[in-house]
Amino acid sequence: MFCFINGFTGGFGICLGQRCGAKDEQGVRASLIQTEAFNILMCIGILLLRHPIVELFLSNPTAEIYHYSDAFLTIEAPFYFLLGLLAVYRTSIQSMQNGRTPFAWFGAIALLIPVYYRMMMKTVKTV
Repeated sequence: MFCFINGFTGGFGICLGQRCGAKDEQGVRASLIQTEAFNILMCIGILLLRHPIVELFLSNPTAEIYHYSDAFLTIEAPFYFLLGLLAVYRTSIQSMQNGRTPFAWFGAIALLIPVYYRMMMKTVKTV
């Protein structure tokens, strides 16, 4: 799912970068709306098709597998909205050939690494 969304939003990001370069504010807004509409449809699709998604990977899932996969997919699906938004902005910045793009990744990493280790410490303490 992630690869599909990343590729799809990459195409929208290129269009968004071109429209941004042309100072087409209406086009920029339309590209963002189209991308996020697609991401919302993907979220709804994931939520509605949880069991068929599991059956793509397992031939005979048990009730326990369905229980855990339902919980996982229900929590994960809404984040595709944010992931798609991030992918569009990243691709549009890269398509505008902005040399400072890597600094955006460093900023994101600076926020994510402490959160990761904090969560891992909680896991270690509870085990």
